[in-house]
Amino acid sequence: MKKVDVIIIGAGMSGLSCALMCHQNGLTYKIIEKSNRLGGRVGSIIENGYIFDIGFQVYNTGYKITNSILEIDKLDLFKFKPGAAIYYENNFKIISDPLRDFSKIFSTIRSELLNMSDKIKIFSLKMALSKYSIKEDQSEDKSTIDFLKEYGFSNNAINNFFKPFFSGIFLEKDLDTSSKFFKFVFSKFNNGYAAVPYQGMQAIPDQIFNKLNLDSIIFNRELVQVEQNNSLRLDDNTILEAEKVVLTGESSKIVAKNHSIDFNRSTTVYFSSEIKPQKGNYIHLFPNDELINNISILTSISQKYSSKTDHLYSITILDNIY
Repeated sequence: MKKVDVIIIGAGMSGLSCALMCHQNGLTYKIIEKSNRLGGRVGSIIENGYIFDIGFQVYNTGYKITNSILEIDKLDLFKFKPGAAIYYENNFKIISDPLRDFSKIFSTIRSELLNMSDKIKIFSLKMALSKYSIKEDQSEDKSTIDFLKEYGFSNNAINNFFKPFFSGIFLEKDLDTSSKFFKFVFSKFNNGYAAVPYQGMQAIPDQIFNKLNLDSIIFNRELVQVEQNNSLRLDDNTILEAEKVVLTGESSKIVAKNHSIDFNRSTTVYFSSEIKPQKGNYIHLFPNDELINNISILTSISQKYSSKTDHLYSITILDNIY
């Protein structure tokens, strides 16, 4: 193959976005993907009349950079209600954002999940982080749990709202994640909505790929070694050459063999049911359950997730049960 300007290892979101930048700037490029699909940790599997999303399972409409890359209107996004349905004392309690869903202002104010001080502090935090920027945050970083405690939130608010909600995002139960990342995510949920494309999350990487050259990707090939002068050897002994090489995800281990990549994991289990769900347009949180972190009823957001008349439930479990 003729030498290209850029070779990108991995067809996940970062690899596809990099390829799009190359394409828009007139650079020649190739993407090497070891699997047979696009998207990496953003995607869908269609089977038996259902859409099963894998990896990241919602899109936050508050992300400015991805909004600038994607054609949001063409994704046909369907939104969850702001807030969450929290399982508490054998019933689901709604904690919502009254500024965006005024119909829930009284149920949120009356909710015993948060005391009045917590509710005021959430509003205060919402206002303080409305235009948050990590780059401009000069405060000392700490864990999210320490930040919430120092901000003055009660244990009840932390255990019944913040932990189950943000554990499902951070994929860790103790909220040891950086408080700056928490503030970034909180600000995005403050300004956007959790949403899914009408035809599943695979629509997101597919849309980017459809803007690229049709022959820009090589599937089912894995990078084995980076040799001199940015010469790459693949697992079938093909040699490729480029001016620049971009490594995404775990492919960086090829050149940094002693560098370990730490990551959190979760397990997603899907069920279908003929029972019509209650409050199905909210993400459901389970703060006191040993296994379940959250449940979303995808057919309540987009009926396309099932070609049948039943309802598709997506259950996120933070412990690796397999």
